[in-house]
Amino acid sequence: MNFGSSNYLGVSVNDRSIVCAEVSVSGGKRLVRRLATFELGDGATFEKPGEAGQAFLTFLRQKKFSASRAVVGIPAKWMIALEKEIPPSGEEQARAMLRLQAERLGVSESGEMVFDYAGRTDAARPNKVLLVGVKRQRLEQIEDLLDAAGVSVVAITSAALTLAGEASGDQDVPMLLLGRQGAEMVWRHDGTPKMLRHVSVMAVNGHGPVTLNTLGSELGRTLALSRGTGTTSARELVLWDGIGLSQEQMTELADRSGVKVRTGDVLRSLGLEEAPGAHAGNGQQTDVATGEIYAPALSLALAGANRTVLPLDFRKSRLTPRKARRVSRNGMWTIVGIAVVVLATAGLYVNVQMSEAQLSKLQDDIKGKKNSFNDANQLIIVLTTLRLILTNVRPISIASTKSPRNSSPANGFG
Repeated sequence: MNFGSSNYLGVSVNDRSIVCAEVSVSGGKRLVRRLATFELGDGATFEKPGEAGQAFLTFLRQKKFSASRAVVGIPAKWMIALEKEIPPSGEEQARAMLRLQAERLGVSESGEMVFDYAGRTDAARPNKVLLVGVKRQRLEQIEDLLDAAGVSVVAITSAALTLAGEASGDQDVPMLLLGRQGAEMVWRHDGTPKMLRHVSVMAVNGHGPVTLNTLGSELGRTLALSRGTGTTSARELVLWDGIGLSQEQMTELADRSGVKVRTGDVLRSLGLEEAPGAHAGNGQQTDVATGEIYAPALSLALAGANRTVLPLDFRKSRLTPRKARRVSRNGMWTIVGIAVVVLATAGLYVNVQMSEAQLSKLQDDIKGKKNSFNDANQLIIVLTTLRLILTNVRPISIASTKSPRNSSPANGFG
């Protein structure tokens, strides 16, 4: 894998496929490097992330993907999304209110949920945001799968919301993302998303002919409600067609929804250029080259280079309570300094105590040997005195003290 800072992988996941797009961003140039779709099979499913990850790794190598960091987009059918109105409040207060509402929604759903929200808070006036949640198990399966494939997950978000934000900019044009797994509708107001909804368009389990009756009716009803609440006055709809509708089906969809339907232009809308040979496919011939089927994955890859465009991020949710910091940073450094001083003082105290103990032992030894020292001194004095006496007394001649053996005169007479 290439750890170049400008290469990002956009991964748009569905129940049975993973659409991949690699984009290189360098300065003002945004280049599409690789495009391909990985089909999940019986042995490679999200329920078996280890096996699926190994298969996905082989796929990425075969298709010559080099990016090692990915932004993952999940479909609307995996999420719940509700518009919530919040009173004028600061960001922290708004998050606290949304967190309480998310906890209530999480209790009503089966399984632990992770929530984040798309939109802005306003301290001057009431505002509406889109509260979005997904099961934690889904997120863990995705991360385990990509981890097994050697891909680092940068963020996990909504594929449709990301595409709507990057392709539409500040325009409030309704968007319809159409794929084999269903349709996703995104409504925006004042440049922020207000609605995310999934609508089925297939006969059974994503297979069979496309049926637009339900989709067209749902579009028309949603548009009418939006106009009634003043949310949008749009008269057209941007369609990202990932299945290849015929012209007759396009006309039918426009008639049933009551708005003009126009298809999106991926490269122009996202400001991209396509490198030669970028489309690697999935081993099957497809009618949609660099087109609507890869639009969500491309927008996700671009979000990796500029994460401020992410509508939300379940990995770093703003609704996750922050751990309260009991002391400030300066206070922490103060505590560290005090701890160092205390440790140094304790070390000095121990050193002094050890020195005093050694001194006391030496003094005891000296006291124990004091008598021996005194006896030795007395002996030295005695010996010194004797030496002086012997040195000063003159020796007596032995010859003068003896009597002669023969004291008579030589002639024998007195």
